[in-house]
Amino acid sequence: MLSAKVVSVEVDPHAAEDFLKILDEGLTDVAEAVFTRSQELVAVDEGMLKKSGHVEHEFLDKDVVYDAPYAADVEFGADPHTPPFEDIRGWVHRKRSDLGVKPKDVDSVAMAIQKKIAEHGTQPQPYLRPAFDEVEVRAAEIIRAKFK
Repeated sequence: MLSAKVVSVEVDPHAAEDFLKILDEGLTDVAEAVFTRSQELVAVDEGMLKKSGHVEHEFLDKDVVYDAPYAADVEFGADPHTPPFEDIRGWVHRKRSDLGVKPKDVDSVAMAIQKKIAEHGTQPQPYLRPAFDEVEVRAAEIIRAKFK
């Protein structure tokens, strides 16, 4: 019979738990960085979309979420559809000075915008994907910093 001495290593029984806890903390930091950057990039009108953003934390599972009903339409754009006239009218009314629209022209401009969206949809105004892309390149570094 041939045998060799086996190397024995003492390991803290909690080492795996500690590793996963630290990894979870690093993932939280990554998610928070994505959220912070997305908040800087998100289009703001009344602020509902921005206010709907948050990070959902579960162990080793982090999600940056914007749960305003139109969040995906802003991020990805929207196919042609007819938005509610009052929503468009309200937006034109709020932005009329920026747009150079006289108060008497708000309804006609809103109708023109509604018609354009009905025919062409809306263009994307990405905020979450660029934030993710910017942080992704630093994710390993952010996580690694937790282990020091």
